[in-house]
Amino acid sequence: MQLIFVLTALAAFKVAAALPSSVKESNDLVAREGLMGSMLCVGYHSSGLCQFLKISTAGYCIKLDNSLAGAVSSMDPFDGGWCTFYMSEDCTDNTGCGHYDASSPISDLTTVSPTNPNTKCEGNMDKKIRSFTCNPL
Repeated sequence: MQLIFVLTALAAFKVAAALPSSVKESNDLVAREGLMGSMLCVGYHSSGLCQFLKISTAGYCIKLDNSLAGAVSSMDPFDGGWCTFYMSEDCTDNTGCGHYDASSPISDLTTVSPTNPNTKCEGNMDKKIRSFTCNPL
């Protein structure tokens, strides 16, 4: 009887621990197993500090931590998915600059423009990403 109670309690804990919130900090996701995500690097051509951010549920917003927010210069979305990268911290276009969708590596973010590249946005995505979401292809 006590063994059944212990196993039930462990199963409930495992389910509760697996339930994600709608916005995750990147530190919460670095070691998490998942199917989608992206490698983000502060240097061009996947150099400097790089972090592999994984998610297992499509569409969840990943807010970058202080080591990456506003510092990313190259990225590589995982195979089998596409990611939308935002200049805001909450995966919205509330900055007036738009976003950028990618399903393949971008080695230099100065070469790509957000959906609304105006003078306020300085025309490219380099060192501007603060959050992203991913979905399967």
